[in-house]
Amino acid sequence: MVTGLKKYDKIMEEIKNHEMKLDNKAKGYEPKCKVCNHKDKEEIERHHELGYSNRDIIRELELNNFFSEQALGRHLNNHYPLSKKYYEKIRLVEEKEIKEAIKIFPAITEYLLDDDPVYANMFLNECGFCTDILLFL
Repeated sequence: MVTGLKKYDKIMEEIKNHEMKLDNKAKGYEPKCKVCNHKDKEEIERHHELGYSNRDIIRELELNNFFSEQALGRHLNNHYPLSKKYYEKIRLVEEKEIKEAIKIFPAITEYLLDDDPVYANMFLNECGFCTDILLFL
């Protein structure tokens, strides 16, 4: 009986690992990628969006001790497009949900327009609206 439980645990662990890999792939994240795990990843990708070359990005942000131009190129070719697509999709869904909430509860608009985003988010979360960022305003 113990052997059966060990096999079951092993299968469940493999399923969990497979699901995590699929989730990472959908998000454009690779655990082994040095750029994906770098603290300045957003800044690197912003420079890429502005048209900087890989060499210029590494020189400008002083990253030559962290990874090579080839590693940056692999990230920008393989991981960044998936990440950009994933987060754009999430942003559109959140924007749609907030607009629908405003149609149903127009009173929340004044909190969304409040100058204090912490207060606005606190109000929305207490009322059952989960919003991390306010995108459409």
